[in-house]
Amino acid sequence: DKDYSGSCMKVRRDSDDAEQDIGFDTNGDVDSSAIATHCGSANGFVVTWYDQSGNSNNATQSTAGTQPKIYDGSAVITENGKPAVRTVGQAQFMNFSTINIAAAGGYATFCAKGSQTDWGSPMTSGAFIRSANQVRMYAGNTQLYNVSNFSVDFLDRFVLTARKDARDYDIYADTTSVDSRTLTADYTGVFTQIFKGKSNDTNSVPDNCFLHEVIVYASALSDTDVASI
Repeated sequence: DKDYSGSCMKVRRDSDDAEQDIGFDTNGDVDSSAIATHCGSANGFVVTWYDQSGNSNNATQSTAGTQPKIYDGSAVITENGKPAVRTVGQAQFMNFSTINIAAAGGYATFCAKGSQTDWGSPMTSGAFIRSANQVRMYAGNTQLYNVSNFSVDFLDRFVLTARKDARDYDIYADTTSVDSRTLTADYTGVFTQIFKGKSNDTNSVPDNCFLHEVIVYASALSDTDVASI
């Protein structure tokens, strides 16, 4: 958000568990130099990922062993040339206050990249990549979508899901639409976590996933806009 003036995230270094708020650089990216100065030769993990909407719905994780990583002891982690928060091993996720998804109108979109099988959505109730060619979708713990015969390989690609209305969904691999489908029931799920595709299921935590940002749109976007995200 160009009008946001707060910090981007709070980072913990694992050498002494000291925490520091990190802002943005002149390009609007997280301040990599500030992270490097804070962490030095230690690893850096995200304690808080601040909400830029003005609603103070920050993503947090107070348990050190469950915090996603932003710095690897020598440099900020990047994906596609941009700083990225990374999960490694099926244990890292973040929590935030519930965002309810209405049964009609608008949709939300999310984009992440994973290189391992059985990696989840970047947010609870999003698409869950069960294997290279299989995608499931949950509203909380209720499965609404399960397709196992995609011709496209989802591993090591950016995956985006888009809800058009109560039941209609599109799935993109990188910028290519690979499926448009009607779910088996109205989508009325909630978002409560980042880096977990199904509530209370550690198997839906991404094993090796990179995430630049999470955006929840309050109204519908065009297909052109979705494909360009």
